[in-house]
Amino acid sequence: MVDGFSFWPGVTWGDAPAFFSSPICMCPVHFFGGESCLLVSTTAVCSQPYFFEILVHVGMLGTIMVVVVTRWGKEKEVCDDLGDSIYERIRPVVMASLIIMYLFTVLHKLNWDFLNPAVSCAVSMHKELASVVPFVPSDEWTFWPTIVGTLAIELLIPLGLWWRPTRMLAVVLGLFFHWFLALHPHGGIYSFSHLLYALYAVFLFSSKDHPCELWSGMPRWGGIVIKLLAVTIFGSGIFLQMQAYKTGQGFLVANAIGFYIWLLFAGFMASTYAAHFYLNPSRRLTAPEFCSMGCLWIFPVLVFLNGACPYLSLKTTTAFSMFSNIRTEVNANNHLFMPRLKLFGYQDDLVMITESNDRQLRQYAKTKDLITWFEFQRIVASRKRADLFVRYSRNGVQATLERKNKEKRNEGQLMKHPWYLAKFLVFRPIGRLDKPMPCRH
Repeated sequence: MVDGFSFWPGVTWGDAPAFFSSPICMCPVHFFGGESCLLVSTTAVCSQPYFFEILVHVGMLGTIMVVVVTRWGKEKEVCDDLGDSIYERIRPVVMASLIIMYLFTVLHKLNWDFLNPAVSCAVSMHKELASVVPFVPSDEWTFWPTIVGTLAIELLIPLGLWWRPTRMLAVVLGLFFHWFLALHPHGGIYSFSHLLYALYAVFLFSSKDHPCELWSGMPRWGGIVIKLLAVTIFGSGIFLQMQAYKTGQGFLVANAIGFYIWLLFAGFMASTYAAHFYLNPSRRLTAPEFCSMGCLWIFPVLVFLNGACPYLSLKTTTAFSMFSNIRTEVNANNHLFMPRLKLFGYQDDLVMITESNDRQLRQYAKTKDLITWFEFQRIVASRKRADLFVRYSRNGVQATLERKNKEKRNEGQLMKHPWYLAKFLVFRPIGRLDKPMPCRH
């Protein structure tokens, strides 16, 4: 459903502050920082407001504010350049956050159903990728190498990034792996690759490095022109995506526009990294020059808590658990070893739709997927139609909801969620509890 701002399903005008926080946070670093700051500032071009991306950008905004306040009225600071000072202080925080996120993506995949070739997301996504990329094989012999390879690569990347001597190799592995994933036809996967391509810079470059050495002979105004060109391409992409929805062309066209912008960005980042290390083959990677301000470490803690949410009985979406087959609801936990702490009741209060005249709910009835009561409340409260009808079972108890001529019946418990819960708590549909968990985003 398109709601004006909906570049992606589920993104509405209510998400605008989070979406536009990206360029707002990054503009000071983008225009006034050095070359390393420039590379990281391109995270603002990401097309989809992942929760991790929002945490990174809010952390950058917080760093900008703290550094500016602490330097106010002082004649000399350790770092003369404001952008470089900001970059060095946020750098270790982003490093820690990215490694934590990677480790959680592996942890979530350590479940019986991801290891089951019949339903594994690794296998199903590989087949879908092979359907659009001619040179990728999809025979049965590829199933187990795909499962094991996915787990191995997603574990090797954070371990390699953590150990300084292997960081360059880990970045090369990450560039190839996420470029390959970005070819998948599922809308928006490339935007996650985009984010990671930009954030790899914090592991490779300090504020004193010159990753864009190929531009070294360019006059200062040339650099400004290139930065403005990048912003123009981003803005043009957003405009064209909005126009695609307004003219009825929809998500597929908008997704294609974003994908081609991503290809330009990926080529720029990969060539920048490659050229720098070709020109500096013996260069040693440096640690951050400044210790991060203590208050900024709250962001890696939030990243950790966000990833742990499925095991704390909280949300199961935007918890780095995408395409992992993980299921923690009720007594159907399929993880190899992680228990779920029953701190909240969201994952134990499930609804099965048996009949409805609403398209989304009717689809759940067809697939026999379960949804949490929280999600059921969200869906029903968002429907404006005057003749809504739903027959459902909540924890084994049959019930019917009817709305005729805007007269609400049996909707006493279906109150609209507070905005902060509605934005934070999101639960994916759950496959039948007596069957393996199918692949879900």
